[in-house]
Amino acid sequence: MPKAGDFEEFSGLAVAGTVAVIGTVEFDRSTVVTFRNTGTASLTFSLSRTLELEGNLVDLAGGAAISRLFSELQTGGTNLLVKNNDTAQPGSYHVEVNY
Repeated sequence: MPKAGDFEEFSGLAVAGTVAVIGTVEFDRSTVVTFRNTGTASLTFSLSRTLELEGNLVDLAGGAAISRLFSELQTGGTNLLVKNNDTAQPGSYHVEVNY
């Protein structure tokens, strides 16, 4: 179980037109997550209880970044998901979770 000050990082490619699991995390309302769209395709991020996008979604254009508390995204959930909204080009991301 992570403790205050711990962090995890996830980077990867998002296949065009698909939803993928970025990683599995421990839920704590005060955890801060930073989403970075490191490519050009539009991406949608989610903290989910399932393998479907749910909760308060984060949409980011290419090159954008934003930080959110887990409590701003969802009331629970351990799956970080990404959806590539572009049907032709791959996307890329970097996500940092600070407990």
